Amino acid sequence: MLFPWATRGIRTCFRASLCPCFRFLLIPLGYYLLTRGHFFWGVGVALVYVVSIKSLEEAGLKLKKRISHADTGAKSEQAFAEALQELPDDYYVFHDLEFPGFNIDHVVLGPNSA
Repeated sequence: MLFPWATRGIRTCFRASLCPCFRFLLIPLGYYLLTRGHFFWGVGVALVYVVSIKSLEEAGLKLKKRISHADTGAKSEQAFAEALQELPDDYYVFHDLEFPGFNIDHVVLGPNSA
């Protein structure tokens, strides 16, 4: 096959092949091609640029959402830990117990049960 990457999705191809430094070279390259009479090549470069910027935008939005969820989780965990500190003295509270592959946020040991 002449172009083995053609069987994959076009977006996967653009994401894998365009490093960030190459994306910035697409603007002057497209301008050069369009002003020198190479309309189809210029439009092709512009299309590659738009698709690569769109994929960067999607990645950025996903990262922003993950950060927002992590921040919300950390705030709620802190509020719950503060509420647990108001238990009577015969209760023992442990926070962030880490084990291989997972962690337990809060464990309360009391006179009746864990």
